[in-house]
Amino acid sequence: VRLWQSIGQPGLVNLAFVALLSAVCGTVMLYLLNAEAREVEYHGFSRVMAIGFLVLLVLYRWAQNYLIREAAQAIEGALHERRISTTKNILRLSLEDVQSVGLRNVMDGVGAHYASLSQTLVPIISGAEGMVLLVFMFGYLVFLSPIAALLTTIVVVLTVAGFLASRTLLDEDM
Repeated sequence: VRLWQSIGQPGLVNLAFVALLSAVCGTVMLYLLNAEAREVEYHGFSRVMAIGFLVLLVLYRWAQNYLIREAAQAIEGALHERRISTTKNILRLSLEDVQSVGLRNVMDGVGAHYASLSQTLVPIISGAEGMVLLVFMFGYLVFLSPIAALLTTIVVVLTVAGFLASRTLLDEDM
């Protein structure tokens, strides 16, 4: 929680906007692909739709890259501030405390903790952006076919329920 507070609200609002932009572009690209497929079937190739698709594709990729880069920089900055704060706290320890715990244990613990946080940033950011895209794509599926959306929801619910049930069985066996 403190990590997210140190990033700052304007940065989070900006990143949320870019994630929404990316999801909208991805959804509109899917719409254009479907529209172009219908257009080709009846009237032939549409250059306007092809150009629109390419523009949206470039914008989509830019938004994804921007989101990952900016979020990683913001979180790395916040982690850096936490490292400095932790290091200052370690320097305040008495010699007796350091000797009882061991300086190597203190330094290894701090390094491992922040390194693991830093390595998980890009997958977490990509996953969050993917979830936003999934919500928009599901909305588009509802628009195209409410029955297909209902069937998709049923399949997802059954799959998650099956996973959780098998996980519970595995946890009980251990």
